[in-house]
Amino acid sequence: MNDYSFISAPQLKRDPLGAYGHRDMTVSEFVPFVLGGATVLALAAATTQDLLHRRRNRRGLCAYCAEPLPSAERFRLEGRILCGRCASRAGRKIARALYALTAFVGAAVVAAPVFAFLIWRRHDPTWWLAFLVLWGVAATMALLIHSVLRSMKAQNVHAAQLERLDALLRLLGLR
Repeated sequence: MNDYSFISAPQLKRDPLGAYGHRDMTVSEFVPFVLGGATVLALAAATTQDLLHRRRNRRGLCAYCAEPLPSAERFRLEGRILCGRCASRAGRKIARALYALTAFVGAAVVAAPVFAFLIWRRHDPTWWLAFLVLWGVAATMALLIHSVLRSMKAQNVHAAQLERLDALLRLLGLR
């Protein structure tokens, strides 16, 4: 035996038969699939709900509980026609969400100087970014709240116009 017997050709690892090029998916590769799937499911559920609500409204029923709508007790929410009970419940849900988002905006505005001061005390030269980031988040949320409320109002106006047009077509006998 020679002294160089430990030096030999490198041993190649072989994959099991039928597993050529197969490897397990890492978490970072799996996350986009999970988030994409969740997004598709959420959009499908929202679209299905919207179609169901519109179908109920066309039949003269409350969009949420499917009870007949008396003509004196019709309320609009996001373009849907609701009975008084459902409108009251939905209004409370929207008010709670609005208060929660407003509290979040307020907390971001108040937290900005606190976090900036804590970062400044560590002698970090990027302390001022806390203001930009947190106030940017607060401004974005405030604009989002404003945009959603404006969109809801526009949907209600559009639905009212469509209902008036439908009533006119029925009156003229065209529908």
